[in-house]
Amino acid sequence: MKILKLLSLAAMVVFFVSCSKDDDDDNNTENISADIVGTWTATDVDYYGTTTTSANGITTEADFTGEGYDINFTLTFTENPNEITSVGSYSILLTTTFNGQNIEQNVEDLTWDSTGDWSIDGTTLTTNTSGNVGVSEIQELTQNSLILYIENTEEITANGVTSTSTQFLTAKFTR
Repeated sequence: MKILKLLSLAAMVVFFVSCSKDDDDDNNTENISADIVGTWTATDVDYYGTTTTSANGITTEADFTGEGYDINFTLTFTENPNEITSVGSYSILLTTTFNGQNIEQNVEDLTWDSTGDWSIDGTTLTTNTSGNVGVSEIQELTQNSLILYIENTEEITANGVTSTSTQFLTAKFTR
C-alpha cells in the first residue's frame, strides 16, 4: 500500500511538470487573435484534480489541489508568424487527500519555458511547442487580463502499476 501511495504522489508530480468551446464567428476569432498578441505576466496558477492508481487488482484514488506561489513567468504571443514563447518558473503548494488524510508538499521551481506556434478557433487556444500540442479555453481576454483554463488527462504505467491523473488548471495573466 505504501508503494501505491508513493507512486500516486510521483505520478502527480510528473503530471504537474509535464504540463472547449467553439464559436463560429470569424470576426470574433480575428479580434481574439489580435487582442492576445503581446507579453502577458502570470499572476496566478491553480490546479485541482484526481489521480487513480491501480495495481494487483487494488484501485486507490487521491484528490489534489495546487496553489501557485513564487510565480515568475511570461507568455509572449506574436503574429505573422503566430509564435508563442513562455519563459520563467513557478512553485505550487500541492495538497493531496488520500484515505482521508491530507498530505502537503511544496513543488518548487517548475519551469514554463517553451517556444512554438499558436492558433485560435473561437475561444480555443491551441499551442504546439516541441511537438507537444496543448489546448486551452480562453475564459477571459481583455486589454489587460487573460485567463486560460486547461484540462489534461495523463496515464502512466510502470511495473504493473497504472496511474491516471486528470488535472484542471487555471492560469491568470496581466499586461
